[in-house]
Amino acid sequence: MIKRLHESLEFPNGWWKGALASAAITVLLLGCGGEGKTPEAKGADQGVAESNEPAELSFYAASTSMTKPLFDEKIGKPVQQKYPHYTVQYIAPNSKISDLIATGTVPDIYWLTLTEMRSTLLQYRLQSDISDLIAKNKYDLSRFDPAAVQTIKNVSGDGKLFGLPDSFNPIVLFYNKDIFDRFGVPYPVNGMTWDAVYELSRKMTRTESGVSYRGMGMFYRLVFNGNQLSLPLIDTVSAKPLASATPGWKRILDNVKRFYEIEGNLSGFKPGTDGGNSDLNAFLTENTMAMLMSPLSSYNRDGFQKVNWDMVSAPTFADMPQTGFQAEPRIYFISGGKNREQAFKAVAHLLSDEVQVKNNKEGQLTSLKDTEVRKTFGQQTAALSGKNTSAVYFNQFAPTPALNSAVSTDPATILAREFNDVIIGKQDVNTALRNTDEKVKKAIEEEAAK
Repeated sequence: MIKRLHESLEFPNGWWKGALASAAITVLLLGCGGEGKTPEAKGADQGVAESNEPAELSFYAASTSMTKPLFDEKIGKPVQQKYPHYTVQYIAPNSKISDLIATGTVPDIYWLTLTEMRSTLLQYRLQSDISDLIAKNKYDLSRFDPAAVQTIKNVSGDGKLFGLPDSFNPIVLFYNKDIFDRFGVPYPVNGMTWDAVYELSRKMTRTESGVSYRGMGMFYRLVFNGNQLSLPLIDTVSAKPLASATPGWKRILDNVKRFYEIEGNLSGFKPGTDGGNSDLNAFLTENTMAMLMSPLSSYNRDGFQKVNWDMVSAPTFADMPQTGFQAEPRIYFISGGKNREQAFKAVAHLLSDEVQVKNNKEGQLTSLKDTEVRKTFGQQTAALSGKNTSAVYFNQFAPTPALNSAVSTDPATILAREFNDVIIGKQDVNTALRNTDEKVKKAIEEEAAK
């Protein structure tokens, strides 16, 4: 029995939209796995002892993509099949954590990105170290990409483990094949440097038959948030803002800025406070942008099916070959409530090879490092059919810097808003970095005063 606490609206632009649609497609299951077994057959729950005790577990995801039907399919159903005596309650994404706490409904399991974690777990101090559950169940953390586990440990600031990684959403370079074909320019390839992509962007930025084409757009807030130099914007110990005092931040902003300085590459650019989401929308709707830097999950946006697109790995700095962006995993966090042991068992099942292979085939990129499991990515996802799925694991994830777990302020959003004024010529990079520090400092002070 799956209970729901709140009704939710259906949002079309989530990570899972294409995955659910494609799950209905019947596809021949390809056998792949070590020792003559498919990844599904290797599953189990990594030795976690099963539980016969009943439990009521509540589940919360901040992402509006986690609708009730999706929750039933991806969370409720597999947990209930494994533990029929568990009741899993769905909490709608539009529910306020403060209201839930006030009514005594603190979720047992959270499905969050690091950014979402700041405004939920950290802001309300709901995080819980699950190291004891890892040890008690002899749970094997080596199954996961090491970058994902280290990211979660860095979140705590002192090596504690607040949750386990479910999936990745790496930044990739999308491109419009029709535009490249129109100009007779070879497509981008995996492993390009930033300089090579910059030159390609210059070549693709032009006006033909009265139509202005942009070589490159970026979801730059996320480019900053998961930056390849692994630079934090807030000091782990002192909570001091670091943007203007860290030379690497100027390098990052200057690198992105040069793309927007290409003559003609601001044609149709829509200034705003969305950190580059408008560039993503332009790639989908205007059919005049040759390339786009954006998270993998963007392919589920409405309009992508109308673009003749493919993707390659994100460009890298020449002195850091194959160092991509940070992992930014979506994580199952477990709170410190009375049901934390049962919540851990439920999460362990959701992270089993069996469930992960199914999700990976349906377009949710697994955090498991097993090569055979990774090879299944997108096999049952119509939107990824024929696409260069090798792009998603081509680069290594950059290390995620340690965070200050006492601060819930999102500095990357503040930096992106300042950078927006750099793009449109209202201020230079150094001013943007100084302004970012001032606004981050003020936000932290206001948070501390609450």
